[in-house]
Amino acid sequence: MQRFLQKIIPFILVGSIFSLSLPCFAASAVTAPYEPQASGIDPGFVQEQYNYAATAQSAPALRKSAGALPVKYSLADNRMDGQIKDQGAVPSCWAFATTSGLETNVLRQTGGQQRQTYSARHLAWFGMNLDARGNGCYLPGSSGLQAGTLNKGINAFSSWNGACTDAKFQLTDESYAIAERERQDSDIHLQNADILPAPLQSDGTLNQDAVQAIKEKIMQTSAVGVELCSAFQGNRQYLNVKRPVTHAVTIVGWDDNYNKNAFPTQAPGDGAWLIHNSWGTSFGSDGYGYVSYYDASLICYTSYAADLPNPQGQYKYDNLYQYDALGLDDVSDYKPLSSPTTVANVFTAHSAESLRAVSVTSARPNSTVTVDVLLLDNGSDLGNGKLVFTQQVKLPFGGFHTVDLDKPILLSAGQRFAVRETIREPNGEYFLPVEITGLYQNGQLQELASHFVYREHVPAGVSFAQINGRWFDLSKAKAGDYPFETTLPGAATIKAYTVSNVRPACSVNGNISFSPTQIKQFTVTSIAAPSVHTTNDAAAKTALLVPWNSKTKQSVWQISGLGASGTVGTYADISGTTHHLFDAVLASSPVESDTTADLQKRVGQSYVTRLYAPRGAKINFYGGTGGIIGTKLVSVSPMGGGAFYYYKTTAIKTGSVGIYATVNDSAFLLYKELIS
Repeated sequence: MQRFLQKIIPFILVGSIFSLSLPCFAASAVTAPYEPQASGIDPGFVQEQYNYAATAQSAPALRKSAGALPVKYSLADNRMDGQIKDQGAVPSCWAFATTSGLETNVLRQTGGQQRQTYSARHLAWFGMNLDARGNGCYLPGSSGLQAGTLNKGINAFSSWNGACTDAKFQLTDESYAIAERERQDSDIHLQNADILPAPLQSDGTLNQDAVQAIKEKIMQTSAVGVELCSAFQGNRQYLNVKRPVTHAVTIVGWDDNYNKNAFPTQAPGDGAWLIHNSWGTSFGSDGYGYVSYYDASLICYTSYAADLPNPQGQYKYDNLYQYDALGLDDVSDYKPLSSPTTVANVFTAHSAESLRAVSVTSARPNSTVTVDVLLLDNGSDLGNGKLVFTQQVKLPFGGFHTVDLDKPILLSAGQRFAVRETIREPNGEYFLPVEITGLYQNGQLQELASHFVYREHVPAGVSFAQINGRWFDLSKAKAGDYPFETTLPGAATIKAYTVSNVRPACSVNGNISFSPTQIKQFTVTSIAAPSVHTTNDAAAKTALLVPWNSKTKQSVWQISGLGASGTVGTYADISGTTHHLFDAVLASSPVESDTTADLQKRVGQSYVTRLYAPRGAKINFYGGTGGIIGTKLVSVSPMGGGAFYYYKTTAIKTGSVGIYATVNDSAFLLYKELIS
């Protein structure tokens, strides 16, 4: 089903804050790629109307540390800020602010060692153009080089559409267009984007908890992106009234003592944010400027956290499942609901994988989300799903969040699974994280040329909302259905993150130590039936006790020592991949034998073995099973702190047998006799 809307949005404003995402594994209809040509540049900068009062709430609980923060701080002075760039005539300050914020998070995570720049061009193009399925948003009549907002950056990066390095897609004057095949080129993945409460209150005073939250994010996580009405005079700005937002920058520091009289118009108090601009080094002081804490146009304070690949190029998660192609660009159109409200998305695993995390989009600080995971048989619906996991998380800020699950959920290829979320706000109301693809007035879909068009293909039977006890298939919901009286809903904003080639879980953690003839049981939890073996079958062997169960994903095994000492690796082969489970450390024999090599004998021949054991040890000597040899203690001779024990073995019949010594009830293999 295709839904689209051209929204009434003034062309010069900025703003909404929530995440947009594009289908990766969605079973939606495919349309021809939409690839406008960059024949010109639209200078406009667009704001979507959003009620920021929801995120302006603040409380002492926002404080993360009780320690005093410095009165003045700069990421640049601490070599934790990225490069000053110049957007030129391109209306993409929002993309520069977003990538700059991510760059500082990478610096913070790597201790300043990974100094990388990310492509604003890639973000500006794919953040504002339809994907190959026809999903996303754009401005009709523009070149595709369009103005945007900070939330558009969150939308793109949360879908793994970037961020990629500047070296791949540099800003050029010739063309901004990028081929559709490059959309999901990523060198880092967005993990979280917190929307921080705005410090300026309606009475003109500052909420110091909100000020401190922003400062702590700058010192601990990243620079903070912010939107404002650009009214710089030189390198400083203060506006005493709300103005339509026209620009985006990143806050990289502060100065509590910045003089209120230094602004063209006197501010109510001292203090200013140090901002990193995208107008090149000719702006302000080498690209930096100051905006008063009291500037009334500041909105959408956004911090960023990325998932960085390890040296082998691996991320925390291998696969992203999603349907939400638009995000919550108009969350103010959904009023919080008084009754419990739940949303759910149903996905199908493409291979043997492990569900490790889900996304949550919230509006107010200190909201609590309950995450449920259900497994569904083929043909079954949410009501018949098996609940296998529940987790509750409190989110200190609004925005886009990746929530790691407390335990992995194993999924076999083709397994249908549902992620269900209930978001309760601090005042007891419930948030509805569902996209809006249309706005209605007087029963008519709003369509005005030259404003944003939103398009979404929501497959049937995959995205749901439960309101007042009633479940909606969001692909079939109609305008007029409560609470969609004036809106046309899209998908629920839930993503699922999985890991491929899932490593099995074992009840034995780390290495185990036991005597060479002891038996240990262990349980293997795996995505498919495993074959468990050791690296030395002469020292230890494994045996299956309880076969693999497709429901519990578990099988029970035992490992038994065969008398030899040393370390034996234990492995599981699953779907063609070998996984190390643990090492079994078999204790060394406390006796010394004058014979360790295997012997060859004929029936009737005898042989005497000499053992040395510590004084007081309880010794026994025997020859395996089957009556192949007979054993007899010949003599004992004390020596030093122990004694020599002489044992005679006599071959009775043909065969192969191990010769063992037991010391204090633990058996140790000495050698083998081969009788012919």
